[in-house]
Amino acid sequence: MKIAEGSSTKVSNVIGYALLAVNIDSNKGSYLDYFSPMVIECIRLSEDEYVNQGAIYKMLKENFSITLPQHVIQSILRRLNKKGFLQHDPNLRLYKRNLSKVDNTNFKEKQGQILEKHNALVSGLQEYLNTHFSQLFSREEVELMFENYLNHTVHSLVEDIQLSEDTEKEQFMVASYIKHLEGNHSHLFQYYESIFIGNMVSTAVYFTEPDKYQQKFKHTKVYFDTTFIIYALGYADKVRQEPCLELINILRKQHASLRCFQHTIDEMKDILYGCIDKVENNLPDRFGTTDIL
Repeated sequence: MKIAEGSSTKVSNVIGYALLAVNIDSNKGSYLDYFSPMVIECIRLSEDEYVNQGAIYKMLKENFSITLPQHVIQSILRRLNKKGFLQHDPNLRLYKRNLSKVDNTNFKEKQGQILEKHNALVSGLQEYLNTHFSQLFSREEVELMFENYLNHTVHSLVEDIQLSEDTEKEQFMVASYIKHLEGNHSHLFQYYESIFIGNMVSTAVYFTEPDKYQQKFKHTKVYFDTTFIIYALGYADKVRQEPCLELINILRKQHASLRCFQHTIDEMKDILYGCIDKVENNLPDRFGTTDIL
């Protein structure tokens, strides 16, 4: 997937979180709908006629500094297909863009409003550090300090994070600024709250399946079937392999025991040996394994 020249909307992850929060306020459906406007914008920016979850994953990261599990992106694409933003091609197993609908959104307007608030927040922090702590920081340094503060605040809710003395000092100064905004009932404090919420939702999505609560998989055995393992091993193509590997990594982090049956291994061997005959006779297979040869 290519991005049209001059059309990139790359922003820091902080702004990505703020955009996500705006979507939360304007959507009453599933949390998957919170991410849909950014996915639609990625679809709009693409120069390719067809899209898939792997390409959207990269564009979300490049343009909004937001990362989503690919199984979540796939669920979002299915929703957008039902809503008419995409049209699924069963033969190519890809989604075709509906440009007339993708182009008809107010995303750019929302992004412009967020950028104005973000610039005011960072400029205010830069001035506050100079006035109250006699500390001069560049715009880039202040931006990084705020991002670090935000990420630490959210992640410290789920894990114990040790900070260096210098980092603790920076955290304290940014926290002082946030407290200042709250005490003065500044509209920028509401903006900070929206960023915080967006970060929490973006982080939480890695601990859940779509529309389900978190589950711990310790002492749980997960058995993979033939198709999944063929895809995970890369015998089909990268688009099919990446979400499988991502799921495996998530399950490992949740301490699941990953398994397959012996008859699954035997079936895989038969399929791969059968591919030799199909390649020689120019025949397709239902796993897509011969498509990349």
